Amino acid sequence: MKEPILLKCGCVASALRTATGGKKHDPPIPCCSVHDCIEPAEKMPDLTGRKARCAYGGSEVDSNYNLAFFEYRPDEEYDRYYCGCYGWD
Repeated sequence: MKEPILLKCGCVASALRTATGGKKHDPPIPCCSVHDCIEPAEKMPDLTGRKARCAYGGSEVDSNYNLAFFEYRPDEEYDRYYCGCYGWD
């Protein structure tokens, strides 16, 4: 995936689902591996002025769709992401 794809669950697609419906040749579908969501959001909201906090370490950065495991949370003060504080393996 080249461009980030926001899904209805609020997360940026972090995986690709293959063989949906049991058909071997279906194209891969961007999905959220946390919420098992495959429905794209209607639009990519402007993140200007928003902040994101790491869900584990609390690090705070400017919101950006390219952050790892980014989750847009419009009804919350902060969006979420993962900074890598517990490693990547």
